[in-house]
Amino acid sequence: MPYFVSWQQRGLDHAIKHEVPFLNPSEAMDFACAVLAHGPEDVWVENGRGEKLVLSPKLKQHCKDRGFP
Repeated sequence: MPYFVSWQQRGLDHAIKHEVPFLNPSEAMDFACAVLAHGPEDVWVENGRGEKLVLSPKLKQHCKDRGFP
């Protein structure tokens, strides 16, 4: 199943979805760490059905554990 990263940028009223799928959640979470570095209001990983699987608090811990700034 593909995984996608979406985020809500501050000041926008809609979510932005990275259209390139990731093969596993860990790859998507690593990409989400790069998104978090730009200070979005919210970021999450979703599956191919659009269901949110990993939300910001868990992503922040993942990024910290992986050594992302």
